[in-house]
Amino acid sequence: MRTPAWPLAAALLAGPSPTWLAHRSPSVWQRSSASGAGKESHLSSLRRTYRWTFEELLKQCRAQHGGTQTCVLIDGPLHAANVGCIMRQAAVLQPPGSEDGISAVLLAASNPPKEAKVAKASFPSEKFLKNVVRISLAERQSLPSPTRLVTLSQGPLPALRALREEGFVLVALENLEACSPSEPYPATVSLWNLQLPLNAPRLAFVAGGEAQSLQLDLLQLCDWQSYIPAARCPLNVKEQNVGEETHNPTLNLAHAVVIALYERRRQLASQQDA
Repeated sequence: MRTPAWPLAAALLAGPSPTWLAHRSPSVWQRSSASGAGKESHLSSLRRTYRWTFEELLKQCRAQHGGTQTCVLIDGPLHAANVGCIMRQAAVLQPPGSEDGISAVLLAASNPPKEAKVAKASFPSEKFLKNVVRISLAERQSLPSPTRLVTLSQGPLPALRALREEGFVLVALENLEACSPSEPYPATVSLWNLQLPLNAPRLAFVAGGEAQSLQLDLLQLCDWQSYIPAARCPLNVKEQNVGEETHNPTLNLAHAVVIALYERRRQLASQQDA
């Protein structure tokens, strides 16, 4: 029998039934206007879960006696999309058999923004961090050891010194032309050079932001300077004299870090299979 039009219209105006809502997926439920408060609470919970203080990171490192520990420190990140991508892939590319391993992305700023409109704002902002967690798809990750996000209010140097004291090998990721070739800076090697100890139990990659190279004091503190071999364009004498660093094509920040994480995982897997 045909359903009268007015009961159907009334049902549509009344909205979905509680039974139907109960069977909707959580992600869809969060997008409904009626669950705005619940969604915000859920995102806030995710940000708390996926964020550590630097002290919490050190505590976890000291408590763990097996597995591997991998950190990525980014000095001066500008785009949440790059950091979110790195967080997502850092969890996926954890070394084999390292379910109890530690994986963390540390954000710092040697030169925080100076503009008046952001002079009083913290770096990175809560909005930036919220977007990082959202882009990392943290809500959908079910890995045993998700990557943690750590913000460094005191800049990168104290954190790197502390990580070195905990036994971390510090590897700078740079463009080849931006590496410092002489003392007191560490040796410069390609990312997949056998001399580079990417199979160390504790390792931290150090990368500059999208708009700047690593500061010289950070390079000096690292154990190695590494670069990803790529196409090179010869610089003329004038460009060499002014220290031109952007003449050669370069990789996106997220792409470069993910390649480094993959190479670390590959070397650890090779060591395990040997």
